[in-house]
Amino acid sequence: MWILIAGRAFSSVFIAAGAQDLVSEFVLSLPVNRWLIIIMMQIIWFAMGCFFDPMTITLLTIPIFVPIIRSLGFDGVWFGVLYIMNNETAFLTPPYGLNLFYLKAVAPKEVSMEDIYKSVLPFVSLQLVGLALVMVFPAIAMWLPNTLFGVSG
Repeated sequence: MWILIAGRAFSSVFIAAGAQDLVSEFVLSLPVNRWLIIIMMQIIWFAMGCFFDPMTITLLTIPIFVPIIRSLGFDGVWFGVLYIMNNETAFLTPPYGLNLFYLKAVAPKEVSMEDIYKSVLPFVSLQLVGLALVMVFPAIAMWLPNTLFGVSG
């Protein structure tokens, strides 16, 4: 709860101070490919997802990342799908993946946390492959919204 409150306060102060524009200008001025920026955002989300809940990550990163994404010309819906996929992967990632603790609660007593950590690695690997595929082929994520609504974000 305190992390959520602090995240909201940080986000509000960050935006009110105009730091959002400074960070956006700095990132956009870097002499790197726009795909490298997306990859770095995914790494940041993945690392944060190992320790924070999704709401806190949203409050801390979305005000910074969305203007950058728009300036780079990426689709907002696609970016949102990447965010959700990254969060789902982080839920299975040690040391604080929330789903790991749920698994421990329903597993037999003889199953240790170490066993659970080892057993989720193949699933995390597959989810990272899926994340990479959606990054490389945005049409995978955009097919359903485009089919249902005829537009993309």
